[in-house]
Amino acid sequence: MASSITGDKNLKALFEAMSPQEFDTFKQMTMYYRMVRTLRASGWSNLVWGGLTLSWGLAALSFAGNIFSTIQAILGFLIIVQSLWSIIRPGVKGFLALMSILLFCGLWNIFIAVVGARRIEASTLLIAILGLFQLWWAYQSYNFYQLFSASAITKPTRELSKQYDEIWDALAHPSPTFSPELMSFQLGRNRHWWWTFFLPDHALLAHKRQKVLMVFSKQDLVIFPRNRRAISRDTLPIFAMFNNEISGGRIFPNSFQQYLNWKGLANSEAQETVLLARTRLFYLVIRLLIVIVLLIMIFSCVFSVNIMTQLPR
Repeated sequence: MASSITGDKNLKALFEAMSPQEFDTFKQMTMYYRMVRTLRASGWSNLVWGGLTLSWGLAALSFAGNIFSTIQAILGFLIIVQSLWSIIRPGVKGFLALMSILLFCGLWNIFIAVVGARRIEASTLLIAILGLFQLWWAYQSYNFYQLFSASAITKPTRELSKQYDEIWDALAHPSPTFSPELMSFQLGRNRHWWWTFFLPDHALLAHKRQKVLMVFSKQDLVIFPRNRRAISRDTLPIFAMFNNEISGGRIFPNSFQQYLNWKGLANSEAQETVLLARTRLFYLVIRLLIVIVLLIMIFSCVFSVNIMTQLPR
């Protein structure tokens, strides 16, 4: 690999000069740092869920100590320990450990909520919601484990780490002459900006703020609009599919045209598949369900308030 990157031209020359073996090494390095970032982020998030589980278990023990509250407190403690371990010593097997603990905790919290459903209380509902969130995070942890365990991820050397930082800096903060050549788009509710450098057969993505690089082959990166009729808008709502991962976001029309040119497509409809159509339908159904649930909750609250005001005092 080239030794130093001091400008945009050197960045292009670096990838042109890479052998297939060197490029594979670079891809493994990006997977390693992405694995570390993802596992640490999951660890910090699960610290919150573990703290809630532990606090509810300890609170139950203080009122009426029994086997259920004891198990609840122990599970919360285990989540906290595993989360801290994932943050301090990140590794691929950390996703599997988190998945196992969160799966058991989620099933346990739902069981506790079902047992306590005879008396409708706010704490019962919160425990059930916590259990559902834990099951969701267990599912996400398993997906991440499958993703990262499929690659031969090893910790890069200090020299490779320095080069990773240089590549990220050159791509995440491009010069005014280099930025028009890059595709930029947002992921995750308009919070995360990505600069994308198109190679002949791969796309290199750099996060604008966090030091993250991702590499995907041409067939593994798919960007398609949520609504075909929204192509003419200033910013286009999109779904971005990376292998089996799907994320929502937005993109500027000129950047989307860059993507189509790189793919060799005349328009966005040329890449339509059954999977993309099902993805659109799935997210539409989810939105409708959320709206229906919110309306039910609003009407339930209004109905409860009316009943309470009519009760004799």
